Amino acid sequence: MFEAAPTDRLFLGLFPDPVVLPRIQRVIHDLPREVGGSRAQPRTDRFHVTVHHLGDHEGLEPARVDAAMEVLGEVRAPAFEIALDEVSSFRGGRKHPIVLVGRDGSPGAHALWKASRDVLVRTPFARSLQRTYTPHLTLLYGDRMLASPVVIEAVGWRVDRMALVHSLPGRSEYRILGSWPLA
Repeated sequence: MFEAAPTDRLFLGLFPDPVVLPRIQRVIHDLPREVGGSRAQPRTDRFHVTVHHLGDHEGLEPARVDAAMEVLGEVRAPAFEIALDEVSSFRGGRKHPIVLVGRDGSPGAHALWKASRDVLVRTPFARSLQRTYTPHLTLLYGDRMLASPVVIEAVGWRVDRMALVHSLPGRSEYRILGSWPLA
């Protein structure tokens, strides 16, 4: 018997200020060709830093989503500046994520990750929560990993909101289910 492919993905994310989107596109354009991957004009509305991946699902159960939305309103974390100044890669399956990371470890994003994790453990998504966190923004999926990280001029913005996002895998569609300001 086979399992059906997930139709729905849920994540807590941070979206860049629109003013930095052209800079992110330029970073993609300047990537070494040997990593492969498409350099086609990317969908800038999909650029984000994931705080928590809350799983891939066959449909979303409203009660589970409501539970997450309720506790996310309790998160108390300050707004912060994020600066992503290194292009790196992660090991993947057939394709490898080529990502922007902050060499400083993005302490504001880590604080938000911890504060949101502390409330999400009380939801049905608790089992989906990761034990470690590397804040990153995925640029594309390459055929190869980078030989070594590449330091770039920082791509940064002030993070003052987090959003619960419903993604439809394979359809390149994001639906914002809720958004909360950071203090």
